[in-house]
Amino acid sequence: MDSVSLASAVGAAAKKHRTGHGTTLDSVAREARSVGLRWSESRVGDFEGGRVAPALGTLIAAAAAYGAATNTVLTLVDLVPNDVDRMEITATLTFSADKLRRILGGGPVEASAGDVYTADEIRQSASDGLAAIRKAAVRFPDVALADVEAAERAAGTATDRIARDLGQPRHMVVTASVALWGHAVETERDRIAGPHANAQKKGQVLRALKAELRAAVDGND
Repeated sequence: MDSVSLASAVGAAAKKHRTGHGTTLDSVAREARSVGLRWSESRVGDFEGGRVAPALGTLIAAAAAYGAATNTVLTLVDLVPNDVDRMEITATLTFSADKLRRILGGGPVEASAGDVYTADEIRQSASDGLAAIRKAAVRFPDVALADVEAAERAAGTATDRIARDLGQPRHMVVTASVALWGHAVETERDRIAGPHANAQKKGQVLRALKAELRAAVDGND
């Protein structure tokens, strides 16, 4: 089952809402502190980058903060993005975006067989993860592990989508991003597009970066 972490999915949705309304990280941070979250501007960035655990209380307060900062009313359902197939609720449980929206909208919480990773799938995932790390290390031997780890923390749903499009493990895409630009593809996209770029502009930039990543991974760089 292909999935992204709940933290990454929620963070990406929050960032899309904030940037779509032309609101700054600092504005969200101020509203977050007013509802009890000890968030600085960088902590808001961590939340949007999927690096803050999505506890229920955090999500409720974050929805209030983002709503106040953008002068809108947000529900928890609004924090579930439309462009993600499945989200990891725990290490073994995943829900589709539609199912999670129904649950957050008051529907029953029921896990079906298709929502749960089996023990064999978990073992296979671990094995695949090690294989991906080895493959990336062979392809990009000069990339520093610390830089890859930093890029992993900054990477989000754009990295996940590119990995699926290229048929490559996420780790390979992150490592290739570091080899090309020194950071995650999301960071490079935002650098090129600029702070006031709309979704269309960011999409155009991301398509060009994906082509560069494809060439790098395939060995045509």
